[in-house]
Amino acid sequence: MRLSAVFVNPVITGWANYYKTGTSAETFQRVDWEIFRKIWQWSRRRHPNKCKGWVKDKYYRTINNQKWRFAAELEQKKKGDLKYFPLVHLTAINTKKHVKIRHDANPYDTQYLHYFEERSTRKMLEALKGKDSYKKYMWEGQKRKCPVCGETLNLNASWSLVQKFVDGRMEKHLIHDHCIKNMYQSKKEVI
Repeated sequence: MRLSAVFVNPVITGWANYYKTGTSAETFQRVDWEIFRKIWQWSRRRHPNKCKGWVKDKYYRTINNQKWRFAAELEQKKKGDLKYFPLVHLTAINTKKHVKIRHDANPYDTQYLHYFEERSTRKMLEALKGKDSYKKYMWEGQKRKCPVCGETLNLNASWSLVQKFVDGRMEKHLIHDHCIKNMYQSKKEVI
């Protein structure tokens, strides 16, 4: 049972992340209910000679004041220390509506320059969530600019993390890919 919870959670999370940009809160609640219903049917079918209370006690736990959480027991590290690995709830994943561009905004009009900078910043912050959150701090530390060309680092141009030893310390910078290519072609010093 432990392996099934480990393998199902990434599938549920991936599905939710794919569909979270729409108006999906009601759909997520319905899918949570269907997952619960199927797991309950599976657990009852697995133990046909046991009562419902026994099945509930075996597979379902109260975790963070949420009752009826399907969870697998993890191995005990210390005696009396039980840890559980719960199945992910779709409703726990934050939905975020897609923000459409304003109908009157023109990227070539200087009057909307601030609007498009703000929109680009919001998209960049969304892209730097999760595993790449340390890049967000680097991006903000570099004042959102490439240290080589001085242009803004955004999602329109590709960029990479460059590491270099300087005075026995590792320095890291976010640099446009075309700037890196130009540096190596002209044999310039990296930063």
